[in-house]
Amino acid sequence: MDKQEYKGIPISPGMAVEKPYFIEQEKKEIPNEKIYDVKAELGNFIEACHKTITKIEKMEKEAKKRVGGKEAEVFAVHAAILKDQYSFISPVQQKIECEKKNASLAVEEQLKFIEKTMSESDSELFQARASDIRDIRNQLISEILHSELGSIPTKEPCIIVTHELTPSMTMKMDFSYVKGIVSEVGGPTSHAAIIAKSLGIPAVAGIADAMEHMDTEEMIILDGDAGNIIIHASEEEIEKAKDDVRRQEEEVHQLKKYIGCPSKTRDGKTISLYGNIGNGAEARNALQEGAEGIGLFRSEFLYLNRDTLPSEEEQFQEYKKALEVMGTKRVIVRTLDIGGDKPQKAIDIEEESNPFLGFRAIRLCLKRKELFQTQLRALLRASEYGNLAIMFPMISSIEELEAAKEELQNVADALRKEGVLIKDKIPVGMMMEIPSAAILANEFAKKVDFFSIGTNDLTQYTLAVDRGNEAVSELYTIYHPAVLKLIKNIADAAHKEGIECGICGEAGGDRRLLPLWIGLGIDELSTVPKSILKIRKSLAKLDCKKCNKLVDKVFKMNTASDIKKLLEGKEEK
Repeated sequence: MDKQEYKGIPISPGMAVEKPYFIEQEKKEIPNEKIYDVKAELGNFIEACHKTITKIEKMEKEAKKRVGGKEAEVFAVHAAILKDQYSFISPVQQKIECEKKNASLAVEEQLKFIEKTMSESDSELFQARASDIRDIRNQLISEILHSELGSIPTKEPCIIVTHELTPSMTMKMDFSYVKGIVSEVGGPTSHAAIIAKSLGIPAVAGIADAMEHMDTEEMIILDGDAGNIIIHASEEEIEKAKDDVRRQEEEVHQLKKYIGCPSKTRDGKTISLYGNIGNGAEARNALQEGAEGIGLFRSEFLYLNRDTLPSEEEQFQEYKKALEVMGTKRVIVRTLDIGGDKPQKAIDIEEESNPFLGFRAIRLCLKRKELFQTQLRALLRASEYGNLAIMFPMISSIEELEAAKEELQNVADALRKEGVLIKDKIPVGMMMEIPSAAILANEFAKKVDFFSIGTNDLTQYTLAVDRGNEAVSELYTIYHPAVLKLIKNIADAAHKEGIECGICGEAGGDRRLLPLWIGLGIDELSTVPKSILKIRKSLAKLDCKKCNKLVDKVFKMNTASDIKKLLEGKEEK
């Protein structure tokens, strides 16, 4: 049979060549009969919820061991949905009590309603979360009907092929045998995709009717970088792909020698390589991956998926944990960056038509000062335990920066009056992610100790492109000359005033852009910990003079496509 190639969505990079292992989606038959013993059915529902939550919490603990704290948060989200009185428990109970529906049917209808609401959202993030609802539904209904979900028994190397990869499914896999994943539906922002990426398992989604095309006894080739699969490949093509896999494994092995090495170019230019984390526990993983500091502690993850606000003491313990792990290495904590784009229960924020331009981040903190002050107290108390730096997000004006700094000073004065020990000098910086701040970078540089460029939002706001909207996704590009000129303006302003300028957005981990960052004099890059050694290896091959010449070329170009070709090494000869 002739070779066939199917193009999908790249989910997790890397190559895999193995036989497929099919996981059929289990479909539970939902009984339709009405019930007569309401009390017993309510008891059955509540008991099933408790048992499912216990299993989910067990999966969360296992996930923390296997993939890390941030990735394991998906299971906390699942448990929170099942505990939600307003959106889930009460509506199901009402269906049982008033409509005499059996528990499985009541759960099915309510979760389908929640799933439909998410699927129809304009937000790609919400659309991806619809998969989580389907995962919860399968687990809970299986518990109600007293039928166990199937396991994944494979004990041979394989590529998992399924209709939809769910987070609970990933926890049933023996990752020592799973070499790749193909799913018929899904996207790069789904929780399951995040888990696959964190484990370094190549994955592709969006291959329609994938199982119908494959034979379980025939090797398939999966390319997670390109987002495609090849079936019915020739022996020669399979051997070539296996060579690619071996080179990939060798690269991972070779990267280990860069642990503990300085982050320098071939001619001695040093750039700090930091890690991004979401809680205190993740600092240790960043350190093990070679991080020289923490460039972005996303403190908003401490607030998400919970009914109550984290207390001052809770926050203090998380910050302290990260600071103690990192020792003398710097830990930059971004103050609360939350709003309508990251919905949660503990902070009452009205729904907004455009949350990315609305009441979020520093705007929220300066209006809800008790919220801000609690976080600042926790941060300042933790400062004695390591090398803390504090960073304010979404600053658009000098007035906002001054107000935030004043609030920080007031909290510091109050703590000292209480006899609390805090460090005398804590560096204070700001995110450079709004064009107005980038344009006024010279003025901001006089008032902070460092800049950190949030390339994701800076690109989005500069180009007026919603980065989560697939209809305009091709317009969202870091290579746009306007975005790069703003980044240059920020870096130049920082160096003029003698302060550091780092990058903590996704572009910080993109090795294609590394020569540009060196040429612009960027002092620090912060990225997901697993990318640090790859960047360090690439950095060691670069030469500053060549990087400077590359920058000169870039800023003579006026189209994103030409700049991208140049930085990818594909410019016209």
